[in-house]
Amino acid sequence: MRRPALFLAALALVLVTGQAAASPPPWAYARPKPTTTRPATTTTVVPTTTLAPTTTAGPTTTAGPTTTVGPTTTTVAGCSPGTPITITAGGTYTGCYRSTDPSVDAVRIQTTQPVTLDHARVEHRGRGIIEWPNASNAVNVTVVDSTLVALGPMLTNTTTSQRAVEFDDPASVVVEHNRFIDGGGVWVGRNGTRNMTTLRVKWNEYTNIARWQPDSCSGGGCMQAFQNAGEVVAGEVAWNKVTNIYGSSRVEDNINVFGGGGGISDTQRLLIQHNLIDGAFPQVYAGSFTGSGINVGDSGASYVTVDSNWVVNSSSAGIMLTGGQHNRVTNNRVVSDNTTDGTTVAGNGPAATSWCYQSCGGPIDNVITGNVLGTEKADGTRRDLDCPAAQLDPSNNCDNNTSFTPVDITPADEQAERDAWEAARVAAGVTVGPR
Repeated sequence: MRRPALFLAALALVLVTGQAAASPPPWAYARPKPTTTRPATTTTVVPTTTLAPTTTAGPTTTAGPTTTVGPTTTTVAGCSPGTPITITAGGTYTGCYRSTDPSVDAVRIQTTQPVTLDHARVEHRGRGIIEWPNASNAVNVTVVDSTLVALGPMLTNTTTSQRAVEFDDPASVVVEHNRFIDGGGVWVGRNGTRNMTTLRVKWNEYTNIARWQPDSCSGGGCMQAFQNAGEVVAGEVAWNKVTNIYGSSRVEDNINVFGGGGGISDTQRLLIQHNLIDGAFPQVYAGSFTGSGINVGDSGASYVTVDSNWVVNSSSAGIMLTGGQHNRVTNNRVVSDNTTDGTTVAGNGPAATSWCYQSCGGPIDNVITGNVLGTEKADGTRRDLDCPAAQLDPSNNCDNNTSFTPVDITPADEQAERDAWEAARVAAGVTVGPR
């Protein structure tokens, strides 16, 4: 699923499987989020096979990516020269890979052998790092200490995706200590299988998700810092720092779990913890926005734990529990006033919500508890928690949450939350971004 995306908002689904979905709240999505659709990749020249990275000057714009049969070992400063690459053998790749053609991916991985991109630089006009062919490739990929940059200016083709890392059916994905600039983040699908052994997205720094997308939920897909669109055995998304600047971001849900989540028991959970989500809004606010800080249960998701995150300055909902079963939203902080740089950008979404508005099975067994919640709407009133009794399964729990004080939330309150996350990061000995 791809869709444009802090306060705790989650929608809990209480319908029995097969029942019609309840009507969404006014701040919920105006349309179902699209499933992932990849645009066809056009290659006009048969790829060249070499044993080392291409070093000719100037980026490749129309030719297919260079095919590499061995690991790159040379570090290239900046990205000049830099060409696309197709990796067909396992190893560690350190270099500069660049594509200015939206239809040519910067890095294609065409092997199931373990591949590591270490201290690499990836510049992409379309997608950054993908598996190739598109599906069921069972890649084993680690991306560490690298920088991934989406190239501007604004795209004119609304079907082009600028996701930085996109895998349809991987076996193992580790994305740690990277910097993402202006593009989409990490997208991991499952294609109905459960053979993923490892999923870790940790210690990354994101700035201005989907800056160059003409529409963050167009044919290229909704843009997030992280999206899981299928069940995983277990996984962790932790200590990531996401900063979106109003006017320079088209993020939808910053973190989104779409029809997936953890496995089939409490021992196989997708854990989302200690992330700072700072900013969720369109480039231009027009009175409504369907994104959020964290959305769990989009089109149903199960066995997801959202714990000890900070969501700041979300112009719609903070943390949403929109469906699924056995999900936990605990010990988070969601704080948002209704302005950014003096501009009113707040929507009507609550800090946290549990609302059954899509397909729900029962018992739902979703929990929102122990959170500090405070969101100020565009009219200055507060909307901290939505857990409508008529929508809740008896097994749901929305108790023991605290409203943020003072009532009138200010930019200084938001900054204090950012500072608190930084203090927690330092205390935990965590470094974010490339080392």
